[in-house]
Amino acid sequence: MLTKQIQNAMENAERFYCPLASGAACVSTPRLTQVGEAQHLTSSLSLPIEVDSQVIGFLGIDLQLTQLAKTVLDSDSSLFNGSGHVNIISLDESVIASDNTDIAVGSRYKSQVLNADQITDLMFGEQAETLWSADNQWLTVFSPVSIANQTWGVFFDMPRDSVLHDAITLDSIISQQLSDGIVFEVIVGAGFVLVGLIIISVMSSRLVKPIREVVTRLEDIASGEGDLTQRLDVKSQDEIGQLAKQFNAFLAKLQTTIQQVAVTTEKISGTAESANQTAIATRESSEAQFREVDLVATASEEMTQTAALVVQNAEVAVEAASTANESASKVKKWRSSQRAKWFVWLSR
Repeated sequence: MLTKQIQNAMENAERFYCPLASGAACVSTPRLTQVGEAQHLTSSLSLPIEVDSQVIGFLGIDLQLTQLAKTVLDSDSSLFNGSGHVNIISLDESVIASDNTDIAVGSRYKSQVLNADQITDLMFGEQAETLWSADNQWLTVFSPVSIANQTWGVFFDMPRDSVLHDAITLDSIISQQLSDGIVFEVIVGAGFVLVGLIIISVMSSRLVKPIREVVTRLEDIASGEGDLTQRLDVKSQDEIGQLAKQFNAFLAKLQTTIQQVAVTTEKISGTAESANQTAIATRESSEAQFREVDLVATASEEMTQTAALVVQNAEVAVEAASTANESASKVKKWRSSQRAKWFVWLSR
């Protein structure tokens, strides 16, 4: 029978006073209860009874939480093959259920990963969070569970290797596939490069061969040993074929031009021969004229010498004439004087 003293006891406030005061369902904090010869962790669910919006009483149900331990063990074994730890604690940080059998239910929770302040902050924060340990070797996942007026916390402690095992495995798989892919791509790329080089070599040979033939013909012409009667084979209508065709046309025009030059050269050679004969004849005639001019010059020189002698003789004759004239004058004067003397003598 519930007495007034039992109802007013502080430890029963959550069971009796909470539903009456709040008018809502209330869950009491889990605690150990002696049931027969064993102790069990129990909690009470109290539901208010209302009549005409008036709370006239409550309905209380005692719940054993032993089953939670099995649930925790099952959860631990299913998560990372039991390598982690699962603990459920109440708001006052009492252990409700744990996968570690060494931890007694109802005892104060002590984490190997988090300190007391972190646990308190998580419980009263009432938000799901994840925290790494100070050495980054453990990951704690906290998830709050709200039941009526109670807030319980579920702590999952998982080692780093287990948490990152799938990621590490995936990374190794991706790395291996990437490595295999790189090797495959390198092999395929090398194959494509080799095939490309072969194709380029063949195409280059086909493209360069006609050009080399043109170069050879041009070298023959440039060296003076070219055969202008040769022609390139036009095997295509592409640029190389057009080049060979135009080169053949060029050789044809060049051959015609050289033939015309050869004919003209022969004509010029004949004309030059005739001019040479004429020049020889002219030279012989000029030599004869030069000889005659020499003779004329010699005769002229002799005539000049003769003329000089004649001039000298003439001068002598002039002098002799002058002397004779003077002598004649003197004789004439003498005769005149003598005649005068005769007249004078006669007149006497």
